[in-house]
Amino acid sequence: MNYSDALNYIKDNNNKGYNSFIVMINGKKQIKRLTIYRDTICVFAKRSRTKGFKITNVDNWENIAVKQITKNTGERLRNKINKVIKYLNESGLWREHKASFEKLLTFDNETLSILFNSSYDEYNKFKNENNINISFDCYYNLLDRGIKTINYDKYHLGYADFHFNNAIKNHEKYVYRWRKTYDNSIECEYDDKNDIMKAWYSEEYKGCLNGYYYLALDNKHALFIEKD
Repeated sequence: MNYSDALNYIKDNNNKGYNSFIVMINGKKQIKRLTIYRDTICVFAKRSRTKGFKITNVDNWENIAVKQITKNTGERLRNKINKVIKYLNESGLWREHKASFEKLLTFDNETLSILFNSSYDEYNKFKNENNINISFDCYYNLLDRGIKTINYDKYHLGYADFHFNNAIKNHEKYVYRWRKTYDNSIECEYDDKNDIMKAWYSEEYKGCLNGYYYLALDNKHALFIEKD
């Protein structure tokens, strides 16, 4: 395939909000998330929306086509968002994030799907234009990692989540840590300046200060935000 033809096709469709493509290579279909950077075709690394590598030769590409977004993607996103809002309504946590998720629900399924498949810059442009306070990674991971049940140690279940719930309801600071597969922790605190109750959950590699980080939605559920 001619490189400039592939580049222009990808660029045109990126501008329409698409970055997922079906590429035919040696008679086999491959799904690739592609974008253009400085007139060079780039493919995103698996599970990343910001990192990837350049493609400088497409001679073995026999064909390329946009991977059509299905209604199911938008429906799945809407279902996840509704669950997030349900938990936040019940817990009273993250008032500003709840408002942003409610704003996302005002858009149709096709828009939610296109946003899910957008690039980092495209997402942030949409986010800023619509005053949405949900990060790029958080939105993308609604489907990839989604909502997680906090992995309490079985010996502390019923104790830690009880006190965590009370602290959330009473706008008190609470921190609790335990070791399981990871070094786990829960924490909540009241931001009196902004009148917002905040809470977090983390799973860090044992003995390290990096791992997986979540927004706690209540005392039992958490929403993935980043891997550090």
